[in-house]
Amino acid sequence: VLQPLRLVFTMSGNSDEAVDLYEKAQKQNSQNEDVSRELYSMYIGEQLFAKQQRLGMSMSKTFSGKKYEFWTALAILLSVRNGANERILMIAERILLPILEDEQQRHCGAHAHR
Repeated sequence: VLQPLRLVFTMSGNSDEAVDLYEKAQKQNSQNEDVSRELYSMYIGEQLFAKQQRLGMSMSKTFSGKKYEFWTALAILLSVRNGANERILMIAERILLPILEDEQQRHCGAHAHR
């Protein structure tokens, strides 16, 4: 139901109503990963970077996988590119460094087993 309504609202120039609809759906069922991902993408389209960052953080705590931590860092970068204070880049760095270190260890470990 949500995707067709999103399309109708977006095509009619009322994308803010689609965002509201998805925000309500996500609030009612924060465990629904699909709804959260759709809402995240809508925040990108609407340039709602602070909301995108908060949702990314929430998703990284709720769902498994490092990708949502990366998405949070992306939201921070987009915020800065669109005028937010550059000091928040330190948050993105704190998020990304452990991910990069883990990947580097995994990569080095894979080469050691060859």
